Amino acid sequence: MNAPAKLTAKQLTGYDRLHNARLNKGTAFTEAERSAFGLEGLLPPAVLSLELQVAPPGPIACATTKGTLMIADKGL
Repeated sequence: MNAPAKLTAKQLTGYDRLHNARLNKGTAFTEAERSAFGLEGLLPPAVLSLELQVAPPGPIACATTKGTLMIADKGL
């Protein structure tokens, strides 16, 4: 029996690339990378850097039932 051939990172399809934890950059793929790797339609249209993806969230504002504004800091 022949062993299945291993694919290199350049040979992976877009779907396979997104399911490989070492190669998946989430929304940090640039437009050129999305086109080259066949990722169009598989990711949201926005491109966000890895730094923005791992940054802690800032304060979140929510309206209360009495109409006042409450701010919660979820970063800590």
